[in-house]
Amino acid sequence: MARALRKTLTFADQRFRIRGLVEGPYAIDVGRSRFLHGPCVTQCRRGHWIVAYQDAQDDPGRESMIRQRRSTDGGVTWYDEGIIYEETRQGFGARNPAFGQTPSGRILMVIQRVGLRRLGVVRGENIMGSKLLISQDCGYTYENRGSVDRYTRRGHQGCSSHLVYHHGKLLMPAYHPQGLALYISSDEGETWPDRIVMVKPGEVPERPTYPTLAARPDGSLLMIGHLNQAVRCFGRVSYDEGLTWGPVIFFEDLTLRHPVLGYVGETMICVGRNMKTWKPALCVSPDYGRTWSDMIDLAPDRSYGGGYTALWPSRDPERVFVAFSTDGARPFTQDILGLFLSKITIQSVK
Repeated sequence: MARALRKTLTFADQRFRIRGLVEGPYAIDVGRSRFLHGPCVTQCRRGHWIVAYQDAQDDPGRESMIRQRRSTDGGVTWYDEGIIYEETRQGFGARNPAFGQTPSGRILMVIQRVGLRRLGVVRGENIMGSKLLISQDCGYTYENRGSVDRYTRRGHQGCSSHLVYHHGKLLMPAYHPQGLALYISSDEGETWPDRIVMVKPGEVPERPTYPTLAARPDGSLLMIGHLNQAVRCFGRVSYDEGLTWGPVIFFEDLTLRHPVLGYVGETMICVGRNMKTWKPALCVSPDYGRTWSDMIDLAPDRSYGGGYTALWPSRDPERVFVAFSTDGARPFTQDILGLFLSKITIQSVK
């Protein structure tokens, strides 16, 4: 078993003082000459940690599939469970999986699909309709349930963050041709009849990207997205279970690319890529997403060129697991690493 690497996290900017613990990073999949990218993570009802991610020749790729690894010792060591989704022969690549889970332990995985590049000809990403997989046995086997959006062929174009279970419903933030959408299921993911457009392209200065979602203690929902050219995050709040959304809020102090919202205990956090360093970074909010701290590099002693992140709370509410991609220092390759964040506190500097 690998030795646990635990260190105290301390950070201060002009407004906030932050403390916490970092355990890791732990090697999930490293040292292979492959493009390993876009991880998602969950903890099943047996306590195992599961990480799935894109395993490809390149991106979007001449071939691209979803690989899964599992840890049965609390996230310290990981073993390979192989390729769990592939459509290479059909001419499609699979990438950017996203996990969701119901109180009964049912695991859902959403997979973004792209048309593969042929003969080295680049014609954009060519994103297709996403597929939904469901597991009833802690992720050991998955059943392909077909397209998430059964009404529009290329309607659902992928998730960049985990699904949220809120007030008996599964909420799935996603890309859609009309903007950033929210798909809603009331039957544990069997059907997704409701699709709400949270942000349309004309409501922000450029095409919105990377939707993520979190429920707040007052029952409201906070969604956050990113503007790639402006390198800036924005948000909206819903007080009616995601059916309608308030005015767009532009955050002056949150710039993470591919933001992913979560909690460590009662403290709201957001992880993503620091575009100045291309490293995985953390921002902390003292007021449930209204204001944010400066970025904290999660692994400052490493040279990273990835920073695409995912998180999932552990059974200990004061502890969360973060999986992220890194530059493996070889041409066109990535590694997948993970770490635990715990006991995060934030105080105003007076």
